[in-house]
Amino acid sequence: MEFVIWVETRLAGRMLELRQVASAERSASGIEPEELGLTLQDGKTVLKQVQAKIVQTQVSILDTAFKALQRLRSSAASEGSSPPTVANGLRT
Repeated sequence: MEFVIWVETRLAGRMLELRQVASAERSASGIEPEELGLTLQDGKTVLKQVQAKIVQTQVSILDTAFKALQRLRSSAASEGSSPPTVANGLRT
């Protein structure tokens, strides 16, 4: 039996990405009590992979937003208007 762990990334209620981050194989029959669930090492590995994906996605989204803000500021400066800021929600 295979268990697959996915991370779904959403922004403003819209799914941006669905990515498999880990999987674990477990016996489907003849299970002993010590074979139930994840081992401590398996759990640590899964958590590490989920954490890495979350951090990677957050950094990517922040980088994209920063670059968009920089482009807006550059465009506003060339037009002679006041540049947008994060504080005013990118409004000019």
